[in-house]
Amino acid sequence: MTNNKLEAKINDYYGQTKSGQEIDGFSPFKYQKEVAQTILNGENLILQAPTGAGKTLASIMPFVIGNEEKIDFPKKLIYSTPRRTLVNSLYTDIYDEINQGNFDKEFDVTLQTGEKKEDRYFSGDIIFTTFDQSLSSALSMPISLSKRLGNVNLGAVFSSYLIFDEFHLFDLSSSYTTTTLLLEKLKDKIPFCIMTATISRERIQYLADKLDAKIIRADKPEYLKDIVTQQGKERKIFIRNNSLQAKKIINLHNQIENTDADQSKKSIVMCNRVENAKKIYDDIKELLEKNNEETDIMLIHSRFLDKDRNMKERKIKKMFSKDNKQSDVILISTQVIEVGIDITSDIMHTEISSIDSFLQRIGRCARYRNQKGQVYVYDVLNEGDKKYLPYDRDVTVKTFEALEKIDGQVLNPELSQEIINEVYSEETNVDALANEKIDNSTDDFILKSWKNPDKSQFKDLIRHVIACSVVIKKWIVDKMSPYNYQSLSISPWTLRKKLKEIDNDTDDWLVKEVIERDDDSDFKYTYRAVDINNIYPNNLYILNPDYFSYNKEKGLQFEEKNKEIEFDLLPYSAREFDYDEQYNEESYLQHICRIKDEVRDLEIEMNYLINFLKEKFNLNDGDFRNIIEFTIWSHDLGKLQDEWQLAHKKSKYEFIAHAERNNKPPSHAAESFWVCLSLLEDFVLDYLNKDGILIDIIGKSIISHHSINLTRVDKYNISKVAKNYLLNINAKFFTEDSLINFINEGIDRLYLNSRASEDISDEIRLKTIEHYLFYFSLVRILRLADQRATKKLNQFEEEVI
Repeated sequence: MTNNKLEAKINDYYGQTKSGQEIDGFSPFKYQKEVAQTILNGENLILQAPTGAGKTLASIMPFVIGNEEKIDFPKKLIYSTPRRTLVNSLYTDIYDEINQGNFDKEFDVTLQTGEKKEDRYFSGDIIFTTFDQSLSSALSMPISLSKRLGNVNLGAVFSSYLIFDEFHLFDLSSSYTTTTLLLEKLKDKIPFCIMTATISRERIQYLADKLDAKIIRADKPEYLKDIVTQQGKERKIFIRNNSLQAKKIINLHNQIENTDADQSKKSIVMCNRVENAKKIYDDIKELLEKNNEETDIMLIHSRFLDKDRNMKERKIKKMFSKDNKQSDVILISTQVIEVGIDITSDIMHTEISSIDSFLQRIGRCARYRNQKGQVYVYDVLNEGDKKYLPYDRDVTVKTFEALEKIDGQVLNPELSQEIINEVYSEETNVDALANEKIDNSTDDFILKSWKNPDKSQFKDLIRHVIACSVVIKKWIVDKMSPYNYQSLSISPWTLRKKLKEIDNDTDDWLVKEVIERDDDSDFKYTYRAVDINNIYPNNLYILNPDYFSYNKEKGLQFEEKNKEIEFDLLPYSAREFDYDEQYNEESYLQHICRIKDEVRDLEIEMNYLINFLKEKFNLNDGDFRNIIEFTIWSHDLGKLQDEWQLAHKKSKYEFIAHAERNNKPPSHAAESFWVCLSLLEDFVLDYLNKDGILIDIIGKSIISHHSINLTRVDKYNISKVAKNYLLNINAKFFTEDSLINFINEGIDRLYLNSRASEDISDEIRLKTIEHYLFYFSLVRILRLADQRATKKLNQFEEEVI
């Protein structure tokens, strides 16, 4: 496609968005067209654009155009951000923009965060998520799934167009380095776009060189003059050396003057910590009530249940909308509204933070064309060595010093970039340290994590300051997954501190940890009371509801006790499968045929990665189909063992794959691999005439189709009657006659019994990125096809694995 023709296509498709149809003369900005051309021409991109400039739509439109035009482009997009509120806001905006547009394809836009687990398996077309969700999935330790399911999402991640937004807010010591090294490995395999509003010139150039990516800087004058949302707006900066004070906030709010057409008064107060926000909220509320003032006051932070946070976000967007001319409201918030949420205010009061965070915050003040706003910057409420947490002390102090120099001035994009470069100078050494960490880090952590995922590494690889999740529940049914309950996020150190205060007054249990089993048995979880000092980030804990309180106004509370609050279950579509003994009876043949019927949709979803793998491993379409079919046919062979069959109530079929249970059946996943190993070797080496590494790839998929870290085969026995059963059904399952004949002729190669347990960890040796990518694609197809087939069999409303 020529550049002129591509530009015309880009204009046409922007015109088909919701905004394009509603606004006369709508056309994409100059930089938005360049973004689409860059990505669709096969280049990866680093985009720097100011807040409110439309960079989200700019990054997503290449995906829409690529799929509408049916060009060779991923069929899935994963959009990762640092903040959950940003995820929620972008999801709503883009869902409307795309699905209320005029496109041939109806895009499935989904949402996945720690609180909103709506797409934990990344099944949507456009998935909005946080970077800790996407990176943890990419490293086979997804934080919203149990570790048993760690291999499900990688095939989705590595067959997607990846967007990382607000990249400057990624933790330089962990997620920033991990993402950069991961993308360096994938830069010739999948398309990606990194976006940022604030970053130093040195760092953006370093990233571009490292990742072979093009830079587009939409904050340059030649682009800004084309972006109407940036025209005529002013934010004046005022520095205060004291901390936030409720009385002054109210006084300044009451002094806001607007026109006759706009009678609104909108103030936002930004705090660095939840406790600070709650204190200022209480102080302001008390003064407003004392003075009988009718100003609305709102509080939002990270410790609200999903349904309450949704209501708050909707109200905030309504009250602080640019079109609301009647609001009289003060919002107190933490970083949760710092990025992405489409609101504006007349005045912002903010505790000092790092320059990156600060510039994001003020994007919620005078956000739109021709608006004038005032930003008051304060020292923090806290004291001591850790007073500036969660921000770096040196960078925060340097930011405050730089802002003091412009006290009373208007902060425009050019001046903002000068301050960024001043803060990230040799004195703070942040850029140099970030680049040095990347240069001195090897990417071997990627393969190590794929081989032996360990969630304890989360803080080093993804986010150092991370919350743990808590479910408030007295008791959980044995076969119910604790991950199926709504949860709250809280700093483990804050939780420790609060629990110690309660612990002095009771001998009852306060907190239990979730213990996950590593085998493929039905009982996946047990619970154990845990010492308060052993509460750590990124873990799920159960809290005793006798000792906690919660309310919609302030969120999770520790002051009130004996409040019976029970956390609700997630929607069916978001739940992890809970084993149910009431399976409908299904023969082995029916099971593998039903799985095969589900494969096509998954192949389409991962088509971009599959095409890469076919080329890399020298496979044609028939070879790949045969690999899928052999994997499906063999993955449950362990169920044919005598003891497994006897553990179920059979009435219709000779050999079943599902039925109501008499008792707990033995494990079968690793046994399935052991049964077919010799035949698998023949299949790869003699039938396909391919490299032996495919034996390991297929074998790994079979072993880990229930649990990612299985390494042992238990003793088992399969009768020769089962072998005859397979001979009778093979022609009804395999597509290719020659493969039917090959399998039948080699049926005696099946290993029908094992008299002792075996450690099989040395049988599988995946070594390269490409080996693992093939395994991830194969095991995702197997597990999700199995999931969907079982769902239809049992007519469950929920998705199952």
